[in-house]
Amino acid sequence: MELPNRDALERDFTARLTRLSARHRRELTDLVGTPPDAANVPPEFWQRVEREVNEELAGVLLLIFIASAEFHGADDETAATWGDTWSQQRAGLVSREYATYSREMLDAAGASWQLKPPTRGELSGDLTSIFGPDRASKIAVNETTLTQTIGGNFAVEATVGLSAEDTWFTRNDDRVCPFCSPLHATPRLVWTREAPDGPPLHVNCRCWLVYANIEAMVEA
Repeated sequence: MELPNRDALERDFTARLTRLSARHRRELTDLVGTPPDAANVPPEFWQRVEREVNEELAGVLLLIFIASAEFHGADDETAATWGDTWSQQRAGLVSREYATYSREMLDAAGASWQLKPPTRGELSGDLTSIFGPDRASKIAVNETTLTQTIGGNFAVEATVGLSAEDTWFTRNDDRVCPFCSPLHATPRLVWTREAPDGPPLHVNCRCWLVYANIEAMVEA
């Protein structure tokens, strides 16, 4: 099921990443200099970006994992043990990809600066695309959805068991995409064709699973 406080968790996640991105953007602005040159940015900067994003992600993912696992029937100790292992692994993967892609984005922008020096506004736009609220929001939405699903799956599989009748749900509003909309209210046999492990199906996916065996226990 969807966590009752999922939206609040996502907003906090987004705010944390946005603040960190803003700091990295300010530092990057100083490093590229005037006129801007991507070659001015040392490898140590990207290593620190990866480390700081990793630390931020690991803490938030652990909280969401524990919340989802406990909500779906796991005890506190088990949820924390599973969550610590998974959140560390996931945070490491995401932070590495984030830092690598950020560096690639800067290199691409730097190549264009060599051809045509950017205006102040163009430079700001380039750096905001690298370290800005849009990327922060996408990561927060995606990782909140993924962690909610993983935590739920761990707990349900270890307690009442997964079921062929576990059902995919969307928000069923005007933001639902054409990929997820057909999956709304479908059982595992249908949605696993598109997303074998459950939500998220794509970036910014907000879907969740309702587990049949938990529902049966509640109704009983």
